[in-house]
Amino acid sequence: TMSKKMTKGTIAITAGVVLLLGGAGTYALWEVNQPLDGTVQSGDLTLELGDAEWTLNGQPVGAVDEVRIVPGDTLALAQSLTVTAIGDDLAAQLAVDASALSGDPDLSEQLEVSLALPDTAWAEPAGDGAYAIAPAEEAYEALTAAVTIVFDEDTGGRTATNSVVDLSSVVFSLEQVPGN
Repeated sequence: TMSKKMTKGTIAITAGVVLLLGGAGTYALWEVNQPLDGTVQSGDLTLELGDAEWTLNGQPVGAVDEVRIVPGDTLALAQSLTVTAIGDDLAAQLAVDASALSGDPDLSEQLEVSLALPDTAWAEPAGDGAYAIAPAEEAYEALTAAVTIVFDEDTGGRTATNSVVDLSSVVFSLEQVPGN
């Protein structure tokens, strides 16, 4: 009788294990896999700066660090730059960002920074001193951008005297923007 009970118990355990295994597995029936056809490559968005020349009220400046501006002055940078904007559906914008202009706030609040590009087919004014950049197959020819820093001529009293701002905190910004 002992062996009958063991046999029945073994059969019950075996049946339980088979039920558990049967429910846990899935069976692959006919199946076909095919790879995607072709390759895709990414574009590029870069900005390279070349030679630069500073002027104060139209006169060449040797070292901009030594310039002392006064209300009404125009400090200008002629900056050679090369734009690469490669992408079939790329929408990009070039601007000068002076939002992080660091140094004495009395002086930075009196300065207006702007960007101007020469007429070119691939850069259209987009408002707020920014330019919409058209996508291309390769880098564009270098051009000379004009960054102008004007010290407000209506600055009165002794506002912003003996003050310093760090021009390296003003940056050229080339960035992808949401497309249409």
